[in-house]
Amino acid sequence: MEAGTKKRGRPPKIPAQERASLNQNAPHITRRQRDNWYYASMAQSLIETIFQREELAGLGITRQKHGWLLERISVLAELGRVLEEAEHNDANKEAPSAFHIFVEMLLWLGEKKPSAKAAVARLRRWRTGKAPPPSRTALANVIVDAVRAYWQQHPELDPATVREALAIAFEHVQQSVNSEADS
Repeated sequence: MEAGTKKRGRPPKIPAQERASLNQNAPHITRRQRDNWYYASMAQSLIETIFQREELAGLGITRQKHGWLLERISVLAELGRVLEEAEHNDANKEAPSAFHIFVEMLLWLGEKKPSAKAAVARLRRWRTGKAPPPSRTALANVIVDAVRAYWQQHPELDPATVREALAIAFEHVQQSVNSEADS
């Protein structure tokens, strides 16, 4: 094979018809910019749907808390990639759905309101599996694992002592959260 005929780079994931439409409507932008626009539009459409659908109001995603995201194309593009990757990567059926991951990320963004640069960095780490999004279930599992490990080392431990230790730990965490909020 000649060196000039070898294809380089990532293969396009955008459907050919959509890619052709984007090329026609914006011929002056790069492929990466077109990809970002495509993914951002996917995320924007889903966020707008969540804002409008009453049955999704219980998710806690509101225009007031999350509307700022609609102006951050880079953040929207990263969110859109989450939807696209999960759609094409269903090897692990046990993994949470793309929608659930998307919602977890939106909730985090609404709570923390990071800069676009910080948001993209965090979302990319979550998307690539380098740092999963925080969740109550994951934290609870870490705590349960720690208690079980301690209990195996100290089999004479009784349940009342475990409850007392968890109550003390909760007080310490609450004090830490309160002191961070005051700063």
